[in-house]
Amino acid sequence: MSKFIPEKLFVEYKDKVDIDTKNKDRKYTLTHSDETADLFLTIGKKYDYEKTNETRDEVLAEWKVVDGRDILSVYLQVSLDSSLNKTIIRDKVFREELSLALNAIIYGDKDFIKENSELYKATVIINFKSDIPKYNKIEEWGIVIDYLNEETRFNKHAAKLYVRDYKNDDIEEALIRVLSLYIKIQVNIFAGREASYCLKDAEVLYSKKIDKGEYLPDEFEVGIGVKVGNPTPLYNNFIIIFLIKDNVINIKDSKMINM
Repeated sequence: MSKFIPEKLFVEYKDKVDIDTKNKDRKYTLTHSDETADLFLTIGKKYDYEKTNETRDEVLAEWKVVDGRDILSVYLQVSLDSSLNKTIIRDKVFREELSLALNAIIYGDKDFIKENSELYKATVIINFKSDIPKYNKIEEWGIVIDYLNEETRFNKHAAKLYVRDYKNDDIEEALIRVLSLYIKIQVNIFAGREASYCLKDAEVLYSKKIDKGEYLPDEFEVGIGVKVGNPTPLYNNFIIIFLIKDNVINIKDSKMINM
């Protein structure tokens, strides 16, 4: 998870919402630059879709009242199409960077929240939007004040930052080391021999067992994510799909991902 740096946040007000400090009819559009890691927050009466692009990696949010409770409702477009692999990656990236995004939105409009102090206790509801049912979810991510205290925020939500229900760092590290030569070759093929990447940042995105029937050995499909480029991207932009059985390792697919 990236650390929130207030100096990297640039806020733009529209529709005179900076003057009307009591009106909760305000919407947030948060975008970012992969090159500079700058964050851009637009606060207005409608979402600033002019700031978004085809990657749909923006974070949208608005205030709502549900059953008498204040809610900060957040919307993430997890799926762009029916691709499961890309959805898995986007879901993971959103979850890893979501606390940073919430911190930026809440810090960016902190004066308004201070003026309406009841919003400190507003529940944060995340709407993960996907065509794939497993990733189409609504989750509660604490309350607004959690995101004004970095230590509290991280400790409270650390368990939500992974796609899978468990993670074994030792097993992942061992597997990535076994596959390191294959990873290097694929990076060289797709990005060139001078491409910058760090094996320590590589991650196992998923793994699944493929039943080949009674008379054939089982096969395992493993997806590895690598951050390739300088500066280092925020997300795994190079994906390698391995097929592993007995002592044979094959490459099923390799691709650069434009998020």
